[in-house]
Amino acid sequence: MLCIKCQEAEENKESGFCDNCEKKEEGRINGVLYLPALGLIVGFFTVLYNGFSIVSLIADTYQKQGMINSFSIILLALSVINLPVTVLACWFFFKKKVKARYMMISYYLYGLIFATFCTLYPALVLHVTLTQPAISMLARASISCLIWIPYFIFSSRINKVFVH
Repeated sequence: MLCIKCQEAEENKESGFCDNCEKKEEGRINGVLYLPALGLIVGFFTVLYNGFSIVSLIADTYQKQGMINSFSIILLALSVINLPVTVLACWFFFKKKVKARYMMISYYLYGLIFATFCTLYPALVLHVTLTQPAISMLARASISCLIWIPYFIFSSRINKVFVH
């Protein structure tokens, strides 16, 4: 049988690709890597939306109360830091740079820090009752870290795609 992609060389029995096409296919972002890719795209637009929401919330609070609380200031600072972290993670991931592994780990850890702050600071400092959306946000960030950080550290697939 011939290769399923180029139809020129003999196929490998396991993959259906010839040796040449198999090497090209290994270097592509596909399979399980579609999930972090999709997360990065959604995360980028979420960071932009959240940034505008935070700024409008701070402006509205200042207009009504004449002051800005510490939570708003820290949240704004964390959001400003979140934008370059997300942009760099996208850049390194989609350009398949060697440092993509470290940027993705940083991206997920920063997401956990951000979610932890948004959940625990109001509960511990401002004595606000934890809500289900806040707990869900922290749970999602924790689960993402538990799944993707080990994947980016130990997966041989990462070496094939991001290490040239």
